[in-house]
Amino acid sequence: MKKIKKYKYIALLITIFSVIMISTSAYAIPIPKIPGLSEAKNPRDVSLTLELLFIFTVLSLAPGIIMMVTAFTRIVIVLLLLQRALSLTNAS
Repeated sequence: MKKIKKYKYIALLITIFSVIMISTSAYAIPIPKIPGLSEAKNPRDVSLTLELLFIFTVLSLAPGIIMMVTAFTRIVIVLLLLQRALSLTNAS
């Protein structure tokens, strides 16, 4: 029983030490500017970096979104044409 408590305390100390070391090293990482890949000196540079990141994210996700919307639209159109071809009335 005492061994388990001892291991719990060791695990807790290792966790606390890891969190402290990670949080202190995070402050040393500069935010890079995209054009020259140098450290950002003012908020405008950070804003530009985040704007470019957002644009690249949208551009990379746009084809998938368009494909999903297009397929859904095609299915709806085909089902509406099928409904009219079978001359079914609206359920609502």
